[in-house]
Amino acid sequence: MQRFGHGPAGRGTADVGRLLLQRNFEGAVRAILGSGPGEDPAITEAKSLFLRDGNLEGSLRALPRFCHQERSLLNALLRFPNGWLNALMTLPKSMLTMYLHAYQSRLFNQLAIERVEKLGTSVVEGDLVLLGTTAASDSGGGFVKKRDRKEVHIVTAEDVGEGRFGMRDVHLPLVGFEVELPRHAVGERALELLKLDSLSIADLRNEQQHTLSCGGDYRAVMCFPEDLRCEVVRYTDPDASLLDSDWDRLMAPKDTPPPAPQPPSEGENVELGLKLSLTLPSSAYATMAIRELTKESSERGGSSYTNTNDAGKRPRDDGGGDAGAGKRAKAEAEA
Repeated sequence: MQRFGHGPAGRGTADVGRLLLQRNFEGAVRAILGSGPGEDPAITEAKSLFLRDGNLEGSLRALPRFCHQERSLLNALLRFPNGWLNALMTLPKSMLTMYLHAYQSRLFNQLAIERVEKLGTSVVEGDLVLLGTTAASDSGGGFVKKRDRKEVHIVTAEDVGEGRFGMRDVHLPLVGFEVELPRHAVGERALELLKLDSLSIADLRNEQQHTLSCGGDYRAVMCFPEDLRCEVVRYTDPDASLLDSDWDRLMAPKDTPPPAPQPPSEGENVELGLKLSLTLPSSAYATMAIRELTKESSERGGSSYTNTNDAGKRPRDDGGGDAGAGKRAKAEAEA
């Protein structure tokens, strides 16, 4: 599964991407400026001066300097009233690309779920495989970059009968105007999902603004972690980290051994935690691996949560179910 998540204060990055592809640029600007749970009320009110009252100058005066994205949009609108596209073009290209990729990732997740639920975990006729590569050898089952892309092969009945491919080879598209769709129900579903969003494959190409186009790519349906190790630990403080982050290691005094874990005292409310160590390929996420393993949400408010020590910033997408465990399981992972 891919993480596509939310922007600051819970704004849906995938929804912004959808609006961009629909050419609803005013809607995209307003969605980016929208608010969500956890946002500073003063910032929410500052943006409302524009969203509710149309007061650009007042909104800019009230917004803190660190709200770079919001201020960039509002400053552009101050120069070019109703220039919604011009305002969006003031944002970094990487930010606009993130919104589009978030939408593609949301579609990918829906297609991946349907592929397994409807067609199982065996290779079937109509699947996509990349010739000359496998999920393990091309980003380990993750993202296949456009410049590295191999020839796409549509699995035939003969391929299935002779067992030429395994599930490690099967890919699904990040839907775009340059990629193939599976030649079975999942490919049809991709077109249906686009139609539900009032989009078509043709809409994914923007001839006027190439930055707002989605060429598409491929990702493996299944990702297989390597170097998996686990350790069961006991703890009493639900907010205590069970492993050191890279920051902890960097800031620790040199030549100082880490403190030995203290066993819980008698009578304390002892809970069990699971420490995992695993290696994942590019575009795969420890948080999602743990969610699939525990079948629970990785949010702190859920039955379990994670403290992943993987590199880079991750857009969030956690919507796991409740496995019904009697005690909360705390899983921490280093990827």
